Amino acid sequence: MNLDIQPLAEQDILSTYDYFLEHASHEIAIRFMDSVASAMQDAMRRPAIGTPTPFTAPDVRAIRSWPVPGFPSIRIYYISR
Repeated sequence: MNLDIQPLAEQDILSTYDYFLEHASHEIAIRFMDSVASAMQDAMRRPAIGTPTPFTAPDVRAIRSWPVPGFPSIRIYYISR
């Protein structure tokens, strides 16, 4: 599976990184980025690992989600092709 990060997803990741830099610490911000990379690698290695989303519209029903390790309220969303 190839990785194609959409511009809005990249913006969300960088905004979250900036938030952790400002409101937590540099270490947490770096850990977040490492964890995002880990979640993406998990999804690329095993595309079926993510939870199917409940969307029914044809153009989004294939979206899956996978948690970012160490940040349980943050998930990556992806489509396996």
